Amino acid sequence: MRYLGRIAGEGALLHNGDEVARASYDLEGYIGRRGALVGSGEIEIPPTVLESIFGARGLQLRSDDGRLLDLKFSGKEVPSATGVAQVEVSGDLANAPAEWGGPATLAPTLAASEAYVQRGRGADVADNV
Repeated sequence: MRYLGRIAGEGALLHNGDEVARASYDLEGYIGRRGALVGSGEIEIPPTVLESIFGARGLQLRSDDGRLLDLKFSGKEVPSATGVAQVEVSGDLANAPAEWGGPATLAPTLAASEAYVQRGRGADVADNV
């Protein structure tokens, strides 16, 4: 595998095509032996949303720059109450090494996401999992 670098930003977390929360992401990219682009890293979402979707299929992240990334949780148990989870990523990853780079940290979207859940838009996520 060849390491490409890191990307970070914000986007909408989707479950079966429906937005469930805003998310921050911090990902590292690699080119596999067969030339496939793969990634792994962290997403941050409100802890209540994370509990309701952890382990679900059909999860995607639509980044604010327009990429649609397929997500799969790396762990077997719901992470701590921080709302941060390890993920494996595929899909519309950056394919040019120049697009991967620079220091990356999770963007501060948790407060906005909590407000999103408070407005009731994330309240029925558990019913859809």
